[in-house]
Amino acid sequence: MIRIILSVILATSLLANFYLFVRLVDAGVMLDNTRSEVRRLHDRARISLGFVQRAWVGKGVASLSGLASALEKEGLRIDDSEQDAVEIGDLRFEVKGGVIVRVDYID
Repeated sequence: MIRIILSVILATSLLANFYLFVRLVDAGVMLDNTRSEVRRLHDRARISLGFVQRAWVGKGVASLSGLASALEKEGLRIDDSEQDAVEIGDLRFEVKGGVIVRVDYID
């Protein structure tokens, strides 16, 4: 009788250990997938920022003000309290002499 009880306890323990091992491996796979997704999103953000920089660097601040007022009506956060920068959503447009000289993400 004691042998049967010990065998049941051992089998239950082995099953529990196997279950935890499977969960651990699954968590590792999910972590790798998450890292890949973060890398992909980082690359996408870098490409998008490149397009925005090409489109806006060198343009006048008047055209940016028009875009900012249109986007503000749609509910996007606009911060133009600084003299040399305008923040639209997650983007920061640096302005010198009435011309946009740099576009970056707000960190």
